[in-house]
Amino acid sequence: MSEPRVAFLIHGLVVGGAEKFFISLVNHFYRSGRDPLVILLSDDNELFPEMDPGVSSVIIKRSFKYDLRVGRKIKAVLKDNNINTVFCVGIFSFFLLKLYFPFNKKKKFFLSLHSTIPATTKEHLLNYIYFRSISPNDTVIFICNAQKEYLGKKYFFRPASSLVIYNGINTAYFSVNENGTEARKKLKAQLAIAETDKVIAKIARMFPEKGHTYGIDALEILHRDYNCKAHLLYVGSGDKEYEEQVKQHAKRSAVANYVHFVPHQKDVRPYHHIADVFTLTSYSIETFSLAALEAMSSGLPCSLTNIGGAAEMIFEHTGMLSQAKNPSSIAKTWFDLLQKKFDARSLHDYVEANYSLDQMICNYQKALLPETASFSHN
Repeated sequence: MSEPRVAFLIHGLVVGGAEKFFISLVNHFYRSGRDPLVILLSDDNELFPEMDPGVSSVIIKRSFKYDLRVGRKIKAVLKDNNINTVFCVGIFSFFLLKLYFPFNKKKKFFLSLHSTIPATTKEHLLNYIYFRSISPNDTVIFICNAQKEYLGKKYFFRPASSLVIYNGINTAYFSVNENGTEARKKLKAQLAIAETDKVIAKIARMFPEKGHTYGIDALEILHRDYNCKAHLLYVGSGDKEYEEQVKQHAKRSAVANYVHFVPHQKDVRPYHHIADVFTLTSYSIETFSLAALEAMSSGLPCSLTNIGGAAEMIFEHTGMLSQAKNPSSIAKTWFDLLQKKFDARSLHDYVEANYSLDQMICNYQKALLPETASFSHN
């Protein structure tokens, strides 16, 4: 008897942490000999090439955001492929799907949530509706305890079946660079950063909830109040209008020559290797950052705003927490971290012991296909 297939549903594969997580999970299912089916609800799929070429996929494009016919089309795809287990990333995609399975007891639905604090009031109100689509037979997977607690209090959202599975990364790929001195010098020179200057790196999508302008304001405070002439390196692309606003904000600041913009990079490791501190200045959405884990695995201490599950990965030996939307608080953590000496290898080992990709995949395997006894990792 062949093993049951799993359908993996997501809004689309734009550049982001949830999407990278999705691809990692799908690829491991595929490489282990299973035959996952990917269902995408958009043709905006920049990260699609990162999925293994043999993975089966279907695009069900919406005519408009609230195109409720999408659920019917998903239902037909599941029937045609004889699939009874669906793993969905994101509450909105899950909501569109469940509209056509109101009283289902035969299929197993899993919802993986990757955001916590909603970015807008509208999103906050809509979440009340979306969360009501979850039935007692569905399983919700949170990615940190703080997310589970926050959503429970904010939306009275306490699903009958749930579990917490932390994000994981490839710690062999994100490792400490022991012998890259010349490469570091070359990249710093390309960015017009002096070899001995300190670098604070933020690798994140260019979207408002990521709080890039707070980082620029914090850098001004770091220069002015702490006399610490560090550079701020932004790596990532996203909303063009917002990106232009951030660049204009940097130009108007007193630290314009110390703020550097690099578009989205498939391989961000060289930017880890020239940095002294990794930072996130987000004020919403952020839940359990893959980018932070990747940086920490590369040997960087992290300054994260205290939202989502940041406090579950940051402690004295891994970095510091700051207050969201508070440039003074952010600047202080940067200064304090730049004064301390962190052991890069210990930071990597901490991530490897607690947040490895293999651990994460194994936990999802147990949740989605508990009847299978083993799961190979490649």
